[in-house]
Amino acid sequence: MFFLNSRCHNLSTMDLASLIRLCQKEDRKAQEELVLRFAPFLFPVCRSYLRDSEEVKDVLQDVFVSIFKNIHQIDPDIDNFKGWIRKIAVNQSLQVLRRMGRKNELLTEDYAGVTPVQTPGVYSSLEHSDTFQLVMTLKYPYRQVFCLYAIDGFSHKEIAIKLDLKEGTVRSAYHRAKEKLKSMVLKKNELQTS
Repeated sequence: MFFLNSRCHNLSTMDLASLIRLCQKEDRKAQEELVLRFAPFLFPVCRSYLRDSEEVKDVLQDVFVSIFKNIHQIDPDIDNFKGWIRKIAVNQSLQVLRRMGRKNELLTEDYAGVTPVQTPGVYSSLEHSDTFQLVMTLKYPYRQVFCLYAIDGFSHKEIAIKLDLKEGTVRSAYHRAKEKLKSMVLKKNELQTS
């Protein structure tokens, strides 16, 4: 990555608002510090949409370019800076998916009549990292739809627009992702109790 070469110790303890102000002035050391602070947060966000680490690294670099290009537009005292940069990461990841023509790999069936089934508290026995690992095993597009809906809070309609799919296809993909995750969790729980 372009900024991750050196750590600037005097900025490492700086509050976020001050760091953002310096980044707005295009301070190179502040930009490096911002990358060091938030790359570990954004990497799994991008990874949840993309296939491999090399794609993620490329997208992550584009995410930071976009952050620094647009950082002058935000209030340094913003309460939800992480939400703002997460949205940039999700949108960059989706742009890459569209650019690579991955929508051709999407479901071709339209299950407009499918309604989500209530899933019992089966996930409560897993740690957050375990759940994320299970989500990462889902194939495209199930993982992307699941992440956009369950993690990022987009509606089925918004996801359909973002992924250029029919809303029924998105509902079906989400339903199938939930069922697959439920099955994996139950299997994991059975193995742990055996």
